[in-house]
Amino acid sequence: MQNLKPCPCGETPKSLRIADNGSKWAYVSGNCCDEWSIEFRTQYHRINTDECMALAVEAWNAAGRSSLLTQRAADGEGKCAHPIEWRQNAICLKCGVAVLPRA
Repeated sequence: MQNLKPCPCGETPKSLRIADNGSKWAYVSGNCCDEWSIEFRTQYHRINTDECMALAVEAWNAAGRSSLLTQRAADGEGKCAHPIEWRQNAICLKCGVAVLPRA
């Protein structure tokens, strides 16, 4: 499997599972805990295709991970210029950055 970012559970999945959620949406979860999933657009690809798996990997890696807030702050990340309305649980929904509180 391609390089995958760690799951918020702390493990890095060895593979991803895709669950159908209609014709253009699906869920992707790691084989590590099955407790965290990301909804993504399949672009109408069937879920058992390489094209759909590539979209799933992209969505998995782009998703924000709130359990990594401290690490991201230490790495100098957490800077986002998007409006506060685009944030949910300290994650920017537009860019996926774990957004630190403004001082």
